[in-house]
Amino acid sequence: MKQITLLLSAFSLVWGLNAQKTTAVKANVSTSINNTTVQATPPAPSQRNCATMEVDAAMRAANPDMGTLEDFEEWLAPRVEAYKQAVANGTAPEVVYTIPVIVHVIHNSNESVGQGRNISQAQVQSQIDVLNEDFRRLNSDASNTPSVFQSVAADVEIEFCLAQVDPNGNVLPEPGIDRVSATSIGLSNTTSGYSTSTIDGTIKPATSWDPNNYFNIWVTQISGGILGYAQFPSNSGLPGLNTNGGAANTDGVVIGYNYFGRTGTVSAPYNLGRTATHEVGHWLGLRHIWGDANCGNDYCNDTPTQQTSNNGCPSFPNVTCSNGPNGDMFMNYMDYVNDNCMNTFTLDQKARMVAVITGATRRASLLNSTVCSPAALTANFTSNTTTINAGQTVTFTDQSTGPNPITTWSWNFDVGGLGGVSPATASTQGPHTVTYNTAGTYTVSLTVGDGSSTDTKTNYTITVNPPGTVTCDSVGNWLINPDASDASTGVYTWGAGNGYVMGNNTYGDLAWADKVTFSQTGKELTEVIYFFGVATGSGNVELKVWNDNAGSPGTVAASQSVAISSITPGSGMQWTLSPAVPLSGDFYVGYDHGGTTPPAGDTVVSFSTSKSSNSMWALESNNAWVDLSAYGVNHAAAIIPIACDIATGQKEAMVSFGEVKLFPNPTTGSISVILPNREKSEIQVYNMIGELVFTTSSSNTNYVSVNLEDQPNGVYFVSVKNNDTVTTQKVIISK
Repeated sequence: MKQITLLLSAFSLVWGLNAQKTTAVKANVSTSINNTTVQATPPAPSQRNCATMEVDAAMRAANPDMGTLEDFEEWLAPRVEAYKQAVANGTAPEVVYTIPVIVHVIHNSNESVGQGRNISQAQVQSQIDVLNEDFRRLNSDASNTPSVFQSVAADVEIEFCLAQVDPNGNVLPEPGIDRVSATSIGLSNTTSGYSTSTIDGTIKPATSWDPNNYFNIWVTQISGGILGYAQFPSNSGLPGLNTNGGAANTDGVVIGYNYFGRTGTVSAPYNLGRTATHEVGHWLGLRHIWGDANCGNDYCNDTPTQQTSNNGCPSFPNVTCSNGPNGDMFMNYMDYVNDNCMNTFTLDQKARMVAVITGATRRASLLNSTVCSPAALTANFTSNTTTINAGQTVTFTDQSTGPNPITTWSWNFDVGGLGGVSPATASTQGPHTVTYNTAGTYTVSLTVGDGSSTDTKTNYTITVNPPGTVTCDSVGNWLINPDASDASTGVYTWGAGNGYVMGNNTYGDLAWADKVTFSQTGKELTEVIYFFGVATGSGNVELKVWNDNAGSPGTVAASQSVAISSITPGSGMQWTLSPAVPLSGDFYVGYDHGGTTPPAGDTVVSFSTSKSSNSMWALESNNAWVDLSAYGVNHAAAIIPIACDIATGQKEAMVSFGEVKLFPNPTTGSISVILPNREKSEIQVYNMIGELVFTTSSSNTNYVSVNLEDQPNGVYFVSVKNNDTVTTQKVIISK
């Protein structure tokens, strides 16, 4: 009996079905693009490990104009002293400084919100709560500070707020959170974490928001047992040295996802959010309390000299470096003890942090940021299409936002007064379905109001072609929705060790295909993009397109032999059909091994994802095609057809991603860009030193080809502006 089972981490869901093949199981080798499984939260290291000083040393070595830490201390010392004198004289300003925060959650592509590295909104909020408690000395364990140190324990008077808007002014659906799938920035999913060099060299530059307006915190899995690290401020202001705070696109703090906050996926004994308190202290200029040397100097007179870091939870007093009778201030946030043993900053540490937040590069500017304020009233809308034929309809949907309830809507579907539009205006929210009866280019506008202000969106165009014009059709089976982070995407096997659903198995299946329902004429199939999760062996795989034959795959319309060794699992592989295949109805895209069972050791398997109805087929050993829904499979394969309008040459990806996708990556120079919609887009490519090396624009299509074959090998950043949203992704050219 053929059944399907989806295995997720340590548990399984089993459905008994009604045919001849045994249980189908989602393979542990790959639950998502990039061949990675969902992992349990890793255990915490035996002692705290902060990499701030090591990363700082490497950064200064690579950027000599940053100066040395001694230069920084020479710059900072008079500012600290001036603040302390102002406090003593009663002239220090009475102010609480507020720092706006954006948390970049870097997660595996198969992790849904609240799962693994894709931490929940509640976990993020819990960390902000901890920071505000610790920096204002409102922490519930403040009373645990020994009485001999209570007189120097400080309310730092710094608070943290979650950003409400992104750099384009759009309201964030989750305040202060930017969720980033690793695969969207050119990385593979991880089970062991990313190195500090990968984080600083790839993750940060691809995801950083303007550090003059946002305090960037990156939350991900860090390799090497590191809990977190910060970019130290480095203003020297000394002759011959630049005022340099380090690279702008790496400025901020990195925290291991299971040490961030005090709820969710956190690992004891670092499960109370104090790793971030420690690292934010570094970001604001604090040194480790032992001065990173044997009985070293942390430049704070009210912290006792101590021999080295403390771990665990020492007993008080812990005397070192002749600092008796009170011993080490091991409960200070800048030591290495467990979270539940940390509970204080000191007055001198406060003086350093205030001097930094009011004077250092990309610190003081944050105090003028408005990104934590409620977003302004913003008119916005979308349409289901931007290109139609005369006599057809367009549906417009309001997406306006604002700090107060929106109470009025004024639509104009024909700003230029071309005529033939019904209705031409509307005064309710909608959605509104509008008929355009006359060919032309129409401008649409929307004005919204909330009783105290108004805002207008205009310059939105609808192209109406003459009746009978062929336009692109967008149909597809495989949907990747980054907001949902679909955890069902992966490689599936038949149970009991019987092989792959979409590949080599014990049942002797010969070929595998995904059905594409298609009804328009005037189109031709020009490319097919495959996402394989498994590709092993030394033989070849045959990529194929089949015509429809009474509802099942029929004759082969096109084929291409590809060496299995050339396929990189998890990366999109594009097959360009030459000649293109004219389309006149349903068709099938897939692969086989030349019409025979795969040779021993050869295995090629596409990703698939759960759907409400099945589109996957298999050619069984009796040479009969079978719709796999017969075995209870309701899936779509990760195979994307690209259709081209024969009349205009305009291409359309016949699938919906919901986000910008680039492939192949790495590339030899040619990049395919699939956009989330057909609205006007601007694509720009920059090299590592910020030079613009390519630019183009598109409209009325969701597929753009970028040619970088004249560029040398290296790392490039592709910036796509689409519907007022800017997406930047890294791509590597390797020829």
